[in-house]
Amino acid sequence: MGNILVCAFPTPGHVVPMRIVARHLQARGYAVTFLTGALFRDDVERDGCRFVCLDQAADVDYRNPSVTVGNDQGNSPETTEYSDLPIGDEQMAFALEHIFAASVPVASAQLLEIIATHGIQAVVYDSLFTGILPLLRKDNRPAMIMVGVTPLALSTNDSMFFGPRIPPAVLPPALRALDLRTETESASLQRIHAAFDAAMLQSGAAPLDRLFTDHMILDADACVQLSTPGFEYRRIDLPGHVTLAGPLPFPTSEPDEVQALWDSDDSRPLVIVSQGTLANKDLEQLIGPTLRALEHLPLRVLATTGGREYGALRVPRNARVRPFIPFAHWLPGAAVVVTNGGYGTVQYALAAGVPLVVAGEGEDKSEVGTRTVMAGCGINLGTSTPATGDIQRAVTSVLSCPGYRDRAVAIAAQGRRLDALECVSRQLARLMAARVGSAA
Repeated sequence: MGNILVCAFPTPGHVVPMRIVARHLQARGYAVTFLTGALFRDDVERDGCRFVCLDQAADVDYRNPSVTVGNDQGNSPETTEYSDLPIGDEQMAFALEHIFAASVPVASAQLLEIIATHGIQAVVYDSLFTGILPLLRKDNRPAMIMVGVTPLALSTNDSMFFGPRIPPAVLPPALRALDLRTETESASLQRIHAAFDAAMLQSGAAPLDRLFTDHMILDADACVQLSTPGFEYRRIDLPGHVTLAGPLPFPTSEPDEVQALWDSDDSRPLVIVSQGTLANKDLEQLIGPTLRALEHLPLRVLATTGGREYGALRVPRNARVRPFIPFAHWLPGAAVVVTNGGYGTVQYALAAGVPLVVAGEGEDKSEVGTRTVMAGCGINLGTSTPATGDIQRAVTSVLSCPGYRDRAVAIAAQGRRLDALECVSRQLARLMAARVGSAA
């Protein structure tokens, strides 16, 4: 069928969905090479893909990411722990400048080598694999498909990336979100843009003429966004090559991953709590407060720490805590999901028709919270460190107001009418056929 390269930024929220895509393409007969971080070698090779490890300069240990950078005064380089930065836009801007932009030259060089060595005919990359940017600017390149594993960060006339999180529908017609960006946000964005321009020049490519996120979407041959129309802004000028393709299917669970945590006749509503796999170094940001907020209510509470140790947590009698849980087993029976706003967790919850309580800032979390309110499928607490009283009120509100579940169920119904994996396959087949035709 052809040689495909799949690229994923080395965190579970990016690698896990891209592995699902890679396995699907393998089943369709494609030979798949997978480029990502060293921590995921065993998983990728277990899938049967050829694994290529990102160069150390482009790899990130998501369990405790840190960056060592120099300074303008020429002093010794300083190491900054990502989790030590203030949660929110400052943290995100630092990561974009010193991780995502800084890794572009090395990752880009690896891409070119892999393409030449393995005869790659198409590249399927996740929406924050920024090493793709120099290749996107080339005329002579493989077919390029972006898979949106994060909220669609496209600057259109009625929406934007990095700034006020305001659904376009509530903006007056004469006012754009861009007009509401603060001086601090604009200054951060200028630094980010300068960092990406420097990385492009170092890679032998022309500077960017728009935001890097816009290039990653607009310069692709196809963009498959893993969301439904009901959970995305209605944009008046969405490009035709962008498809809202619905969520991916749930990852399959091994039988020994499913444990009976409560008696089978326990009918108390189930609340699932997730703090993700990156912003989970301090479980007292969300998991701990949620356990305390709900311990005296007639609920079952199941928390997943995303792999973190949880021995320091006090676990109430109505709660269970596990490093990971099989969503395919637990989500269909859940009444509410309390989440820090991880895009994958939210999409899986909505695919099961489960309403949300979102408590997250930084990375893409604020964008997810805004979309939750816009879609009417949950409550956004607007902070990564919510008070126990606020969590309790939000959960009880979602449980007592059927409109939240109704909207989640409607979004789930939309998702069932879509097929993200088939969309990727269809776009890939179309692009490769077109290239064969043009070569003839």
